[in-house]
Amino acid sequence: MSRNYMRNPILKDAVKITRDPQHFIFSIESVGMMPAAVVLAESLRVLKEKCQNIIRLVDEEMETDGLME
Repeated sequence: MSRNYMRNPILKDAVKITRDPQHFIFSIESVGMMPAAVVLAESLRVLKEKCQNIIRLVDEEMETDGLME
């Protein structure tokens, strides 16, 4: 996040930047054949699959240990 506003005496006291732990700001650059939107969509699909796999493995482990009904 740019803090250049602090160099301006008028903006320095007028702008307040805070953090939200629920938000994550990132950028995607694409230099190949896939547009950035496609890279993002595919990345989210893979991430979702990996999260579902972790949930499945945890559920299986909990069932094996008798922690789930």
